[in-house]
Amino acid sequence: MKKIMAILAASAVALTLMGCDLLAAKAGSGESEGTKTNQTITVDATAEAEKKLEKNYRRFVKQLGGSEKVAEITTTITFNDKDSILTIKDSKGKVTASTKIGYVFGMNKSWDATKDEATKDTTDTKLRDFYLFGFDPNGKRAYVEHYSNVNFKDELDTDETAIGTCDDAVFGGGSWAAVEEGKDYTVEDGEYTLVVSVKQKTKGKYEFFLGDKSLGTTKLTSKFVDDDGYAIGGVGGYVNVPKGGKAVVNYTTDKKSVTGTFFADEE
Repeated sequence: MKKIMAILAASAVALTLMGCDLLAAKAGSGESEGTKTNQTITVDATAEAEKKLEKNYRRFVKQLGGSEKVAEITTTITFNDKDSILTIKDSKGKVTASTKIGYVFGMNKSWDATKDEATKDTTDTKLRDFYLFGFDPNGKRAYVEHYSNVNFKDELDTDETAIGTCDDAVFGGGSWAAVEEGKDYTVEDGEYTLVVSVKQKTKGKYEFFLGDKSLGTTKLTSKFVDDDGYAIGGVGGYVNVPKGGKAVVNYTTDKKSVTGTFFADEE
């Protein structure tokens, strides 16, 4: 396969301890010792503008925090049209491709790789299952899908069209949910702000929110749960950039919004 020359970088620009207050218990078990993260993912595929060939997009996922014991969380996602190239246009100015910005949650080792269903003792596999939220700023639409058996460890960097098996589409599989600027997310001077939340009204099933808008409840009941029966998993940032595009995306999570454990060294 022809070597890809796109420059991709994912950097945690700041990962700062913000005190030692313990979280009040909500859904899920565990405590997160006061952390506020400010992490930026940069995916630059501008060098690939003339080398798209049959693979037109670059997908990047990076786990945030490192723990797979998050039950509920709220994260603020910001990006802008100055640092990022969000659309690709043809010679007539028509948009031919657009960048998708997103969020990963409910990340765990793939259940197919589990050795013992009773103990949930898993092999040291790179395969991961997770839910994926995607937002299209050009189309003002969003989706939530579930992926299984994704070859992933810490981060995923690929231009393959398939990253695993897509199933249990909440919004996805060809369908999108319309979202409203100024209501579900904001744009000010080219700066996009998305507040995304993962909640559990029903134990073992995630409900995903963009602002106050619910994008639905997952159909699958998680097999990875805490002692109280709440689903737990890792979270991450997601970027899908067309060749020739670029995305600089910031993810900020406040300590008070996390139920469970965000960082692996807190476990």
